[in-house]
Amino acid sequence: MEQPEASATPIHLVLTGSPWELRYPGLCACCGAPAPARSVVAIEKVREHCDSDGPTTYSVEEIRIPFCDACARRHELEVQRVSLATRMLRCLREPVVIAGFGSSFMLYLFMPAFVENLFRADLVGIAAFGAVLAFFGWIAWGSFRTAYDKTHHLSVTPPTSVTRAFDFSGDVSDMFEGHRREYTLANAEFAEAFRFGNQARQWNPHGGAAKIAHRKRERFKKVAYVVIGAVVLWALWDDWNDE
Repeated sequence: MEQPEASATPIHLVLTGSPWELRYPGLCACCGAPAPARSVVAIEKVREHCDSDGPTTYSVEEIRIPFCDACARRHELEVQRVSLATRMLRCLREPVVIAGFGSSFMLYLFMPAFVENLFRADLVGIAAFGAVLAFFGWIAWGSFRTAYDKTHHLSVTPPTSVTRAFDFSGDVSDMFEGHRREYTLANAEFAEAFRFGNQARQWNPHGGAAKIAHRKRERFKKVAYVVIGAVVLWALWDDWNDE
């Protein structure tokens, strides 16, 4: 049976809530064919967080999207996964691994004493050295895990011809509007089923929720202007009294 082709023009939907709260149809996001519940592919997106007062940080968002078996197999052939060795080497970029290696070295030093007390059945020694090992083990695990998580964005694979059929943005909402995102879909059948399953979450820029949020923003601006004006006047009054 011939599979439906992707839409020539990408379909854009704006839905409220996070991607994990949405309902996904049992169709392949790439070709529109029926997709078994077990046949899903994880799509990862790197988000950059810029702060003028601090360093740029990154986070990785992952959602699992249904794809048919044929498209899932094609994705596996195309995806360029990062090897575990490369993944571990990238963790060395984070200074926190120093604490991990230091704690690992302490584990190496105290382990013989713990084993010796274990063979001697010295309960006090076992408890004492066991607590020390648990402490340094906890620090080592936490340090390496932190480094692994903080370098996750360096190992996110680029989209394949399959996963490119489903894309989602970060939060595009304005103040008081609530969380919402834009979804870009390549397949018309999947897009229609996705829209129908989440019709209650479709964002209407001219709807009641948008108008209420706009009024709240206007009130907030007015209050902010009044507060800023009051602070400026108070500062001027205080300087005038000090002269």
